[in-house]
Amino acid sequence: MSNAPGEPPRTATEPPARSAALAILLNPWLNLPRPARATQRMIRASPAVFWFTFILWSMFFGAVANGLGVWHNTLSVATWTRVDVGTAVSMASWQKPELLERSLAEAWTHWWAANGALGVAFVVLAPAVLAACATIAAWLQLPIVHVGGALRGSFARAFHSVVAGIGLLTVLLATVGAAIVSAFHWDWQRLALVATPPWRNEIIDPTALAIVCFFAGWSLLLFWLTCAARAAGDAEARTAPGPRCEGCGYDLTHRPDHGRCPECGLSLEASLNLEARRPRRGWERGDGIARWLSDSVQILVRGERFYQSLQTRRPLRASAAFARWHLVAVGMGAATWLVTMLLGHQKSSSHLVTAVSISLFAAPLMGWATHRFVAAAVTTAWFARQGLAGSAVAGLVLTYESAFLWVFCLANGLLLTSYWLFGDWLTSLLGRQFWNTLLGGPTEPIAVLFVNAALILTWMLRFHRCLRSVRFANF
Repeated sequence: MSNAPGEPPRTATEPPARSAALAILLNPWLNLPRPARATQRMIRASPAVFWFTFILWSMFFGAVANGLGVWHNTLSVATWTRVDVGTAVSMASWQKPELLERSLAEAWTHWWAANGALGVAFVVLAPAVLAACATIAAWLQLPIVHVGGALRGSFARAFHSVVAGIGLLTVLLATVGAAIVSAFHWDWQRLALVATPPWRNEIIDPTALAIVCFFAGWSLLLFWLTCAARAAGDAEARTAPGPRCEGCGYDLTHRPDHGRCPECGLSLEASLNLEARRPRRGWERGDGIARWLSDSVQILVRGERFYQSLQTRRPLRASAAFARWHLVAVGMGAATWLVTMLLGHQKSSSHLVTAVSISLFAAPLMGWATHRFVAAAVTTAWFARQGLAGSAVAGLVLTYESAFLWVFCLANGLLLTSYWLFGDWLTSLLGRQFWNTLLGGPTEPIAVLFVNAALILTWMLRFHRCLRSVRFANF
């Protein structure tokens, strides 16, 4: 291939400059099943190409959302109406709805007249909205991404790792949205054919299906983003600091291997001997349910002691699996609890399956969000004063602290079970008039908020102590 006039010679294996930009532009789609590769390529992109890619696919995301709205308008239905009003409800007293089918062109005209301005605004503002969401997500991923260097650079890599997932986000919007629209259309078509009123509950509830698909899609997206965050952390060169006293952080670079720290008096062997100070924990020796349970109990009961003997200069792969199994167990536990509560009530099988499906995804998602918020809030303060510079201990503590989610599960499970069995017992005990005036609402939901707020504050203090146990780790 000949070069253009004035262009420097190009070897046969050297790709043109525009191919690199094209690779970045298609990166969210070509590397959709490979979050690590998608993140690494996005990090290497120039600022201009990166922002062009982000703005382009953000607007495409908005266009896909509008397309789903147009498709939804191809079919509409009137609600069930009562023909006569009587004391007894019968099938004859209900009139079947009429379906209104439209072509895509007619649906577009109808949608544009009703929501055209809002749809255009959504496409135009989609980059700003997604940028704000990506900023929050990058902050939540910061404990995993920041392994040293400038905090600003770590946040930039975290932001790039989140933006790399815009392809998966768009695919999830299209697939989940298509499933929801199809469910509504199918439900309306069946509703117009059957003679049974809707209160007989023989027709699927598309709203429940939408909720299940929503939580399932978010679970997949967060798993992808977690893998991308680990790749963003691996992209930064880790410079291990010199030997320090694990009691006070005193520099032991030019000290003998025996003796005591001149600052705090801790034995140097306790800081410099790997096997004496930080032997490998049970889960680090190999995965297994017994090791997982043993380490989980020790983290809950003797957290600081656990982290004082934990090896911190290890990849996050093993500890990430430890956290992942906790999230899976939380979902299964929530589903089991809900099935147990529903067994004594007359619920249809469709209601039971829907409730269990939602709990399988919703409980781990809420646990993940709470876990990451606590970790990001505490570690950001440590990073700002460079208290954990030069290591990945924040990500390690974050993953092992997933065991504390069971405290939330136990507290909320006991509280909600008491409401289920005994009703508004808190209101009866404390007095409805006083608590409604003081809190401005019903006592039971506010009690749940108070309990969870107290647990979050407790977890923040606990996270701070755990980080203090590993901040001077040499191994």
